[in-house]
Amino acid sequence: MRALIKRQYGKEQPHIRFGPFKIRIPFIHMGWEWPEAIIGILNIAAPLAGAGFISELTGLPFSTTVIFVFVNNMLYTINPIMGDPVFPGWITPGVPLSLAFLWTFPDVTTRIQALIAMQVSLGLIFLILGVTGLANKVVKHVPSSLRAGCLMGAAISSMMDCFTRRMVGNPVSLMFGILIAFLLMFSLRNEEWTKNKIYAKLTKYGMAVSIVGAFAVGLLIKELTIPPNLFADGIIVNFANYKDIFNTMTVFAVGIPPLEIWISAIPTAIALYVIALGDFIYADEYVSQANIARPDETLDYDSDRCHISCAIRNGIMGIFFPFPPCCGPLWGSGTVAAIERYKKGEKEMNSVYDGVIAFILFMAFGMLFMPLLNLFKPILPIATGINFAIQGYASMYIAMQMLHTKEQRSICGVMAVTLAAKGAAWGLAVGIVVYLIIGAKDSPAPSTVLANKSEDALLNEA
Repeated sequence: MRALIKRQYGKEQPHIRFGPFKIRIPFIHMGWEWPEAIIGILNIAAPLAGAGFISELTGLPFSTTVIFVFVNNMLYTINPIMGDPVFPGWITPGVPLSLAFLWTFPDVTTRIQALIAMQVSLGLIFLILGVTGLANKVVKHVPSSLRAGCLMGAAISSMMDCFTRRMVGNPVSLMFGILIAFLLMFSLRNEEWTKNKIYAKLTKYGMAVSIVGAFAVGLLIKELTIPPNLFADGIIVNFANYKDIFNTMTVFAVGIPPLEIWISAIPTAIALYVIALGDFIYADEYVSQANIARPDETLDYDSDRCHISCAIRNGIMGIFFPFPPCCGPLWGSGTVAAIERYKKGEKEMNSVYDGVIAFILFMAFGMLFMPLLNLFKPILPIATGINFAIQGYASMYIAMQMLHTKEQRSICGVMAVTLAAKGAAWGLAVGIVVYLIIGAKDSPAPSTVLANKSEDALLNEA
């Protein structure tokens, strides 16, 4: 289903200009893609981990904490509606960091105050950098070797998490799901095999097929079991339970955090931003790849605008729905799933905005039904693992495409391993020091160098 207002060849998808934002209204400026909608509803297991984090921190039941996940998912729409051609998400690698900070507080009230202070502080960092225009300068002027190091570090972290934590108890079903995802989304054989109509249809739903396949294998070999009573929590999420959230987890219940908690939260907020910086770089590079593949549409990714959108989401969540994973610029695997199919051509997907908005809205729609949420609870680690593997694969090849000299590759490798082993702050610090010592300069790709030389110059070199 295409948008009501059509796009001219080579131009941006139609929009309403409003300051730094390019407003696109669903179905008017953005169309609808059913493959991404189906993938979205089958991917609800991935964000459900957020409900578990809140239950652990506060003791609230799962049937209540799913409200956080639903609202957070609906707020994802802010980014594409405001103009970002990507699927936003959590600051996923920062989740262990934020949880470790919150658990330093002994009681629930101060823990919630710390969460509010941390998320609101992070939102202010996003806002200041976005409004002042410093965000684009930070993202655009980071050297290629350090940009690639952030991407490669995120890739290594994702794959390590996938093959350690997520594989416990379900190694066969997880590996099956990952292999199916790689086959349907990235395989060179797809160009030939998609001549088969059934296989071509499966490639449209690559991530969804991999999750369903992993679920089926898990049930078959008894790595997974379906909960006995899917209707134990009713049919529809009970939003009346928000009163419990309002009375226990908002600033209106616990009060404005005292100054010492704000001060203690600032280092964690800064560290989370450093981690999110890698996602801004990832989004910028991945959109650049999409622009090369699709000359019929120009995608505009603006880090300043995305910073402001992330600030709005963190502000809303921090005040009304404090959320430990916080709100970041990118869900890597969601963006990969939409853009990889988008890159196959206009017949596959008219605009990337069509796929992203369908993905987001149908994922949120699926979260309304408690039996569906209970059904997907057992597959939560597998769905998360498949998502991490997809994100890791795409991050690796994009990082490698950015590097053209041995110095750049070495700096990237050292930084990536440090980031994966010691965290974002250490990774960035080591990357900068090694970059300054080695002195690597950004250089064009070999193909670009050749393209810029005359035929006579090339013959003389030969």
